[in-house]
Amino acid sequence: MLPVLPSPRLYLAGLAALREEARAWEPGWETILALGHNPGWELAAAQLSGQPVELKTASCALLEGQGPTWIAALAAPWRLVEVLHPRTLPR
Repeated sequence: MLPVLPSPRLYLAGLAALREEARAWEPGWETILALGHNPGWELAAAQLSGQPVELKTASCALLEGQGPTWIAALAAPWRLVEVLHPRTLPR
C-alpha cells in the first residue's frame, strides 16, 4: 500500500506550500501525486516548468523533475510533459 499524506494546506496553495510539504516526502519515492486547486497550482506548474500552464477544472499537469531529494528537485527546473484535460481523455 502506498502512503497517503493528506494536507489541507495544499488545496489553495502554490509552490511555496508544496516545497514545505516536500520535507515529509521520502527521497526514495519516485512519484508524487499532489492535488490542489487554482490559482496556486497553475502558477506552481508554470514556475516549475518555465512555461505558461492553463489548468481548467479537473485538469492536471504532468511534470518531471530530478534531484537527490524532493526539496532539491523542487528548487530546480522541471519539464512540462503534458497537461491533461478530462474531456480529451479516452473513455
